[in-house]
Amino acid sequence: MLLHPIQPKGALNQAYRKVKLFRNDLDAFRQNLLYLISQVGDAKVEQILSLKKGNPQANTSALEREIDLMVYALYALSEEEVEIVEGGEK
Repeated sequence: MLLHPIQPKGALNQAYRKVKLFRNDLDAFRQNLLYLISQVGDAKVEQILSLKKGNPQANTSALEREIDLMVYALYALSEEEVEIVEGGEK
């Protein structure tokens, strides 16, 4: 049986070059997603502030909930993690 020596460094470099292309795409996607979420979040916060300015007793819980859900999605929290964050830890 003829054994060929393996060169892990060369193989890893080839794999890294292939993955790096996808990583760059993922990094760009992540940056765009963060920007969009911040824009939507900023708009929600402005809505809350505007409502509270007009009426300090205004119910903004629905808007606050939307912001919470965006943050949970941004950090990819599981249902169990969301329960802990919301104070429902068992």
